Amino acid sequence: MAIAQPEYYFPGKDSFDPDIPSPEEFLGYPVGSHHTRYDVMVDYFRLLGELSPKASFEVFGESVERRPQVILTISSEQNMQRLEEIRKGHLQLADPELKALDYNNIPVIIQLGYNVHGNEASGGEASLLTAYWLLASGDPEMSVILDNSVIFIEPVLNPDGRARFNSWVNMNRGNPPVADPNDREHTEAWPGGRANHYWFDLNRDWLPLTQQESRNRVSRFHKWIPNVVTDHHEMGTSSTFFFEPTKKGSENQIISMENYQVLNNLFAAEYSKALDAISHYYESGDSFDNSYPGYGSTYADVHGGLAILFEQASSRGLIQTTDLGYDLEFKLGIRNQLFGALTTVRTAVRGKGMLNEYMHRFFISALEEAVNDPVKAYVFGDKNDLGRTRDFIDLLNLHNIEVYELQKLSIIDGKQFNPGTSFVVPTLQPQYKMVRTIFEPVTDFRDSLFYDASAWAMVYAYGLPFAGSTRPVAVSDQVKSFNIEIRIPEKSTIGYVFDWSEFYSGRALSFLMNSGIKVKSAMRPFTALTGSGQVEFGRGTILIPVPYQDIDADEVYATVIKASKEAGINIFPVTSSNSPDGPWLGSNNFASISKPSVLLLTGDGVSSSVAGEIWHLFDTKLNMPVTKVDISRFGRINLSDYSVVILASGSFGSFGEREATALDEWVSGGGSLIATGSSISWLSGKKLAEVKIDSRLSQDPGRRIDYDISRLETGKHSIGGIYCSVDLDISHPLGYGYSDRSVVVYRNSTMAVSKVESATSNVAVYTDDPLVSGYITDENLERVKNSASVIALSRGRGNIILFVDDPVFRGCWYGTAKMLINAIFFGSII
Repeated sequence: MAIAQPEYYFPGKDSFDPDIPSPEEFLGYPVGSHHTRYDVMVDYFRLLGELSPKASFEVFGESVERRPQVILTISSEQNMQRLEEIRKGHLQLADPELKALDYNNIPVIIQLGYNVHGNEASGGEASLLTAYWLLASGDPEMSVILDNSVIFIEPVLNPDGRARFNSWVNMNRGNPPVADPNDREHTEAWPGGRANHYWFDLNRDWLPLTQQESRNRVSRFHKWIPNVVTDHHEMGTSSTFFFEPTKKGSENQIISMENYQVLNNLFAAEYSKALDAISHYYESGDSFDNSYPGYGSTYADVHGGLAILFEQASSRGLIQTTDLGYDLEFKLGIRNQLFGALTTVRTAVRGKGMLNEYMHRFFISALEEAVNDPVKAYVFGDKNDLGRTRDFIDLLNLHNIEVYELQKLSIIDGKQFNPGTSFVVPTLQPQYKMVRTIFEPVTDFRDSLFYDASAWAMVYAYGLPFAGSTRPVAVSDQVKSFNIEIRIPEKSTIGYVFDWSEFYSGRALSFLMNSGIKVKSAMRPFTALTGSGQVEFGRGTILIPVPYQDIDADEVYATVIKASKEAGINIFPVTSSNSPDGPWLGSNNFASISKPSVLLLTGDGVSSSVAGEIWHLFDTKLNMPVTKVDISRFGRINLSDYSVVILASGSFGSFGEREATALDEWVSGGGSLIATGSSISWLSGKKLAEVKIDSRLSQDPGRRIDYDISRLETGKHSIGGIYCSVDLDISHPLGYGYSDRSVVVYRNSTMAVSKVESATSNVAVYTDDPLVSGYITDENLERVKNSASVIALSRGRGNIILFVDDPVFRGCWYGTAKMLINAIFFGSII
């Protein structure tokens, strides 16, 4: 006997399969009356996969906190028995060499994704209802839908963030529920549930792929390349419901306007009808943007699909009073997300042939564009930093971009690339659009307002030498992974050295220090006599003097081998302290380096995303402990226990004169204080860092602007994210390991800091023509030119190091993260 379900979620639908338990039956409470724990959601999806021949449950990865990442696949019983055949048939759409395909007989692939921001919970709850509707509904339309589609439901893209948020709201909920926005239920404690374990915004990580959740997700994405991908979000409580298209002029310029003007509008018309039918207000076409290709609502666009953004007004709890005075209920948001998903499925199935044809045409036209592109290949690689080169190859492979070994020495744009350490990405390949995304800077835009970044060419983030060749480049084998050859060093009774130019040299140094090994750092380049002959080493090179250790030579040797394997770098044995060129190993040009003890301040007033990036650097790149302490506990800690204190970007509003005095005394006594972004303003205000800061949005703040264009005129002066070039003093300890003075930084603020008077303190300075990629007004560009990006100030026996720009932006900015690593290890020798 069919079971009737709540009219609220399924109006007019009263026939459901009794063998499929509804979410309410499984949970023991009505959907929307409680925030469902993630593990319970997983159990429900697993049960559906067991009970229904039209579904299969899949664990495709796990989060940092070891929660499973799951997808429920739904299709007709017949289709489920031939899923691999369907997958291979669908992937023919991404093969531009195939010309004759029967688009109407290829099932449409739909992926419904929810809750990438952990505290935007309505989508996750809606996923339960969506799965139930697809598997249990007795409507005649269901057989048509399932016969013609394969549907993936990922209930929560951010399991760790949702778990954090669920705990908060369920723990602080009143009975009856409290609608007052000031109630604790609606005001999460820092860092909130939006981000993942490392406080990263996973919705921005589809392109850089620094987080394991994203890497797992994108790997699975490329196994199928869905036609339609939905991205369900929440926005301000007093908003309504948003669906695409986004505002005009904000489209990604390498994507056909057909995507935005035809496909988006086709679906938008159906969303309008669905929401009108339940008398709910909505908006479309006037906000958000599609320019940055690293959102869940844009990534599929660069792969011949249609990515769709939904934004639902958020109750951030069970119920919350809006500006208009009415109470927004959690269940309303769930219903709207449900209607968005169901309408997407219906519309995609009706447009199956068109969507399949569009995807195939997308890849065919991409290859045609590649033929006409003057750039025939991109060549990259750093012979002095194979770890960073390897990581970039991994990124390209994750994005399904073809990479090949360079066959012979090539000189392009004056840069030399060598076989074995350099690699080639041809533009003539199906992933041509992604190749452009990764390598091509953009400075010409249709719009001047950006929801996020206006620059995204990832090759700049890695800081690798690269060049575009206008001629085809000779290649050999395709590279699916790049394994660095680690040579086990011979035993030495004198010492060992390793070059600091390797990005992962910091990981080796951390391992050695944690093992009690004493080390020195070269302050000048030198040539060492090694078991491999004479080898040149640069500034920052780490020397392990065997005679000065507290353990015998055999134990030192064993530890050195472990450090080499741990970091994936080569360590060389030295056969003499005599240097054929440069300082001898026994000179005072080798400074002793002490193991740093690092304190990272967190909590209210600190940017959780920036603090998370720094934490992530310590955990994943350095494998080094960092102590995280909320600023509310600052007065209870003994600063003398730490040699390095990091102030991530933030306001530090709760810090007063007492805290400033404590930091001042600690720095003067020999500590290294590292500050990034807006925390510099706090240091300046407290006279700890005497720098001149200009944060104006325009050069003429008093000029008259008509009210209706004020947002446009003022908003265009904000900087969402651009790439700029700086000149780095590579002889300074903060520049150790760099061989090129020209470095690209990521700028996402209007703050300009003037150079200081001290001759050696301006470590990195913006060039006369700094813009590399992205949008910036002429006024802001003038203010940025020749301003400081990195400053090192002496104070007593210590120093204060200022990073105006985020050195580890989104965990992917290898090019400047090295400077932060230098500040941590070498701050004491500045």
